[in-house]
Amino acid sequence: MSYRVNIPLNLLTKVADLNTANWFTWSKQMKMFFLGCNTPQVTTGTLPTDAAQLAKFNVMNALLTAHIYSKVLPEHLHIIEDETTATSAWAKLKAHFKKPTVGHRMAAWRAFYYIRHDPEQPISKYIQDVSATCAKLKTFGCTVTDTKLIDVLLMNLDESLHHIHAIILSQKEEPDLSSVKNILIGANSHSADVKMEYDTTLLAHSSRNSSHGCSPHSHESPSNNGPSSPPPVDEQGYRWCDTTNKTACHCCGCKRHKAAHCMYSMPVRDIGDNNDAYIVM
Repeated sequence: MSYRVNIPLNLLTKVADLNTANWFTWSKQMKMFFLGCNTPQVTTGTLPTDAAQLAKFNVMNALLTAHIYSKVLPEHLHIIEDETTATSAWAKLKAHFKKPTVGHRMAAWRAFYYIRHDPEQPISKYIQDVSATCAKLKTFGCTVTDTKLIDVLLMNLDESLHHIHAIILSQKEEPDLSSVKNILIGANSHSADVKMEYDTTLLAHSSRNSSHGCSPHSHESPSNNGPSSPPPVDEQGYRWCDTTNKTACHCCGCKRHKAAHCMYSMPVRDIGDNNDAYIVM
């Protein structure tokens, strides 16, 4: 009897070869590959009870052995070189790489404590990365409390989010893990909205300057061909939309963060016909 075999090789190409440090990531990606093959039993070890389904699985079980073999570094192939089924190959690899050795635990703790927050990526990705390293530690039998997880989330935040860090630490009652995650995600979303409004403001300002003979990429005044003065400081100490200061926020003028993470609401000002005026929203 012949069977039609569908193997999503595009998923397999995204899987890095198995080594001594990536079992956690590798196994998750391979599980997704087996799901695409409709053979999740490879990793669970539970075989189909229906005779027809079992016969079909046995064909795939033998075929997928070679695909597992192809995603293991040469120095580790001896572990599964005599295996003839994917289920047995998976079991051998799991027993070898998932065992909680001192080296594995040290590498997992190091990854947990030294994970870095990339401010160019959504904060949700950073939270997911920290949670993933926490889950890896738990597979090695290590205990990671919510308090420790909160500590790592906050201490590795990029400095551009220092104001969010301060808000969380200034709470009268220490927030739980869920609350900390919600604050971080909410603040990040607000920062993205502010950045979008700010970019739109600068575009409108540039277009207005262009209509008066001033290049949108120039800081020169069309009246005297000299450098224009930065926007004035308002009564609250903010210098709104000053793009000439490279070391401060181009939104509010503070030097403690970037415009992309500014949480201060900009006032609305009517610029009228003054060429040297600036738009803030």
